[in-house]
This record gives sequence, structure tokens and C-alpha cells, in this order.
Amino acid sequence: MRKIYGEHLVKATKLIVKHDIRMVELTFDQLDDDCMEKTSENIKHLKEVFKDQITIGAGTVMNVDQVQIAKEAGAEYLLAPNTNIDVMNKAHELSLPIIPGAMTPSEIAYAWEHGAALVKLFPAGSRGVEYCKSLASPLNNIPILPMGGVNYKNASDFLKIDNVIGVGVSNALVNKNLVEKNEWNLIESNIISFEEVLKMYKD
Repeated sequence: MRKIYGEHLVKATKLIVKHDIRMVELTFDQLDDDCMEKTSENIKHLKEVFKDQITIGAGTVMNVDQVQIAKEAGAEYLLAPNTNIDVMNKAHELSLPIIPGAMTPSEIAYAWEHGAALVKLFPAGSRGVEYCKSLASPLNNIPILPMGGVNYKNASDFLKIDNVIGVGVSNALVNKNLVEKNEWNLIESNIISFEEVLKMYKD
């Protein structure tokens, strides 16, 4: 979730938990000069409210300062849109699993060789399911997390690929514009659509 704060954030997370989704990514908004403070407060607030009901990660982690801030706030894992070795080394130093972003086979292998917990295929939606499938055989030892453009219509197709171990979803799950309009019924409907997909992959 990006640019969602305070009680809106809590309300959205309650809906996610209600429908059996247990991992939440709170994202640094790199255009916001106060993003480190805001993301830190978001992480702390959700940990206080939900305790061990959810696993909280920090997303769009772009520099070592953000790694440190996320750790101090209580983040349990990190995601990034790219593979930055300084960021990865700092995450390893702080014992934080990190999921860097990559697109090409070379980038994916490089991220894995440098200690990625798994590799975020990003942006997955623009290249599509067939591209992800084509990576599965030569890179079958690397667990992949497609993100960016994943929705309830294509999530199932991504999840059928052997080395895809999950999907990451942003606006298709909790849309910031719908939050601002208090369209909670529509948001819950979106979440339910994903819940139905995930029921097929419970094991």
C-alpha cells in the first residue's frame, strides 16, 4: 500500500486480514520528502494494531537509509523495484530478507546470486504470463514473485508457473483512489476476487 495513512490504512488492513491475506507491504513514496518518516509510522502503527496477525514489509526500498529506517520501525522483509547491491548488503547486515526487482534473465540470476530471498519479477504485467513462463525452465532454481500489473484475472495464470511462489498486488487489491472516496464495498469486492483465486492454491 502506497500513500495510504492513518485510519484508512488500518481499515484497509482489517479487510485484508478478514479475507485471509497476511502479508502487507508499506511502500516508500520516493516523491515525498517525508516518505521515511511516514512509512516508518505506518509500519509501527500497523504492528501496534495487528501484532502477529500480519507480516509487514517495507517496499520500494531504494537506499541504505531506508533499509535502516524500515528495520528500526519493525519491518520483517524488504522489497525493491531494482537490484541495488548496497541495499542488499545492508539488508543482509540487519538480517532482513530482501526481495529485489529484476526483469531479464541476467538481472534475475544476478539478484539471486547476491542473496535475494526471492526475486520480484517487475513489472510482470507488462511482459505477461508467457514471458514469465519462458523464464521458468532455465531459471527453475530461483523463486519468482511477479509484481506490477498483477490482477485477479491473471493471478491464477502466474501462480500455475512452477517457480512462482506467490504474487504481489497493489492497486488491484487496495486502490488508493477508492480509499479516498471511502468506497470500501468496492475495495472488499476486489479483495474477495483475489481470495477466490488464492483458495485454489492453499497448499
